[in-house]
Amino acid sequence: SNCTGLTNVTIPNSVTTIWYYAFSGCTGLTSITIPNSVTTIGGAAFSNCTGLTNVTIPNSVTTIGYYAFYGCTSLDTLNYHADSCSGDGFTYYSFNWLSGSSFNWLSGCDNLEIVNIGNKVKFIPNYFIYGRTKVTSITIPDSVTTIGDNAFSGTGLTSITIPNSVTYIGSKAFSGCTSIDTIICKGYIPPDVKDGSEATFLNTNPSIVIVPCGRRLVYESVNVWKWFNLEEDCGRADVIVDTVIYVCAGETYNLNGREISKTGLYSDTIHLGDYDSIVNCVLVVNPIINITLSAQIQEGETYNLNGFNQTTQGTYTLNLKTINGCDSIVTLNLMVVPKQVDTIYITDTITLCAKVYTYIHATINAGETYLDYGFNESGAGKYTKYLQTIDGCDSIVTLYLQVASSIDAVKQTEVITIYPNPASARHTGNSFVTIEGKGEIIIFNNKGQVIKTLDNSNNSINLDVSDFARGVYYIKVGNITKKLVVE
Repeated sequence: SNCTGLTNVTIPNSVTTIWYYAFSGCTGLTSITIPNSVTTIGGAAFSNCTGLTNVTIPNSVTTIGYYAFYGCTSLDTLNYHADSCSGDGFTYYSFNWLSGSSFNWLSGCDNLEIVNIGNKVKFIPNYFIYGRTKVTSITIPDSVTTIGDNAFSGTGLTSITIPNSVTYIGSKAFSGCTSIDTIICKGYIPPDVKDGSEATFLNTNPSIVIVPCGRRLVYESVNVWKWFNLEEDCGRADVIVDTVIYVCAGETYNLNGREISKTGLYSDTIHLGDYDSIVNCVLVVNPIINITLSAQIQEGETYNLNGFNQTTQGTYTLNLKTINGCDSIVTLNLMVVPKQVDTIYITDTITLCAKVYTYIHATINAGETYLDYGFNESGAGKYTKYLQTIDGCDSIVTLYLQVASSIDAVKQTEVITIYPNPASARHTGNSFVTIEGKGEIIIFNNKGQVIKTLDNSNNSINLDVSDFARGVYYIKVGNITKKLVVE
């Protein structure tokens, strides 16, 4: 908290809880990325972040604490995707001894204007945007079934459409919305109002409430609704433009009984009683991200980057989630090489360093950026970073980056052939080893040190081993490593 110089934060996708006051008072913070792994946002976690302009709550979040974004005076946009969220943040706190001050999770966010509710949200919590007077319009998606107490109370809404999916509206959900002129309620069965109380629309006096064609008498028989000026919508060709629908690759969306799965604009006609509605739906398919990493460690070391914690050679897989809720599959090809340390007798204490080489083969989709290990690359190619370990030793990271033209990753086959093997280092005029395998060739000794690199652009090269000491060597081409014995 109070890190006033902090301007941007990306929280890793291993985090599940953002603790109380974690970023409170970080006035320089302008943006925050909350990953889909987070389930809890603690009380006052981002309170008084006066530079924060927009926030996205992912669908993984189930609990938001009190005053979570209190006093974020520059916040103007909220994207809310939590399927079903609760917590102290959705409670109204009134402190009469402090001049009648009152608080909830968005209190003090007086410049909030734009609120987008995700199309998988089922429950709009109590006091959701309570008192946000600059919010003049909002779309409640067809996924919502319940609107909580005081959810939109005291906002600047000028009209509201309650979809057919809503079956329950909490107490004072729209109370004090003095600017609402029109309410459109699409339910063929009037939504149940908490305790049948008129307080749900207290001090909200719309000039008209529009109900489905042929359902006016039904609404007039129910408390709360019967007090309004009711009119039936019996017009034809009532065009409805839905909000954009997001799905993951491999998923489908049901549009009036039709399963759609490709990005595009779809239209359909729904017959509602005596009239038709034309539904326009924009479907966006988010890709499944596949990342392949190749790394090398010495015996006794642990590879603990990117969420892995491995000590033995093999292939490992992590299934993660992107911020959109889609799969992100990370595959690690880990190689373990022998570790050898020379015995040194010296009166002073020294630190022995062995260079650490990490080779990463990764594929991204066109338009994406690879950001791991300090890289920031979006084009195909070979890139190298010269880093230092915590002990001050050299760490050289080489990235072989491919850019796929579609969701399907580029498939690649790598083969290395080495002969003769074992090879002879005697100066007999026949101390050559033939290596077949296209690409950069890296040769390691049994200490894990690089002793030679070659560019094998012709798929076959002869390696003179006459000056090699007898022993075991490792030859790596691409993702493939083979052992060479020199006798």
